[in-house]
Amino acid sequence: MRSLGPSPLRGAARTCLALDEYMKEQKQQYEAWEGNDGCILSTPDKIEKMKKEGLIEKNAKLVHIIEAATYEEAMAIFNLRTGVEPYRPMGKPKLCSKGCGSFFYPEGSGECPYCGKIC
Repeated sequence: MRSLGPSPLRGAARTCLALDEYMKEQKQQYEAWEGNDGCILSTPDKIEKMKKEGLIEKNAKLVHIIEAATYEEAMAIFNLRTGVEPYRPMGKPKLCSKGCGSFFYPEGSGECPYCGKIC
């Protein structure tokens, strides 16, 4: 974990600040586009590829931009913003094998929010 240098904060408060800074670096952007066929959520580069392949309608509109560490987190935020039922990731959560203490979804994105792609 990156040190924040001298600080009057001690223990958990300082750790939380360092973790918050680290998570800002880990997040990636997701875009939600809505067209006649529904809504799609993905990273901007994948959205561009789908547009070029004609998989996203020309009249689709950007409705949300979300910053999240994993696809599962982005979907949870998307569902909160759109008022639908909570997102249920694919498969069961598994403890990250890199020892960070977080869980990830191997049957879903395979991404740990702290360590990135695991499988």
